Amino acid sequence: MSIMKKGGKLVNLSGMPNKAFAKRFGLPKWKQILFGLVGGKFDRMAKKYGVTYDFVFVESNGAQLQEVADLFSQLKIKPSIDTVYNFSQINEALDKVANGRSRGKTVITFGEK
Repeated sequence: MSIMKKGGKLVNLSGMPNKAFAKRFGLPKWKQILFGLVGGKFDRMAKKYGVTYDFVFVESNGAQLQEVADLFSQLKIKPSIDTVYNFSQINEALDKVANGRSRGKTVITFGEK
């Protein structure tokens, strides 16, 4: 069972950079080749499942987070959200994630549900 449709886009903030990432940043050809080698595993797995893989490098600052949000809008990427919990249900949310029962992102809100 797959949680992504064919033609989907897998965007990773913590995985391995790939050649597409290096090209997007205008890195020298030798770095594009290097990232193509180290990130090729992710590209091949994505291709096997009929999706694309993109790596996005961000730091915790507003400008880069906005860049990620813009990229998601531009590529029409919609995150897979499994369950939304209120902060008062934090233990239930942590239990669900810790036991591997999530089929998407688990979201914690700090207001009314």
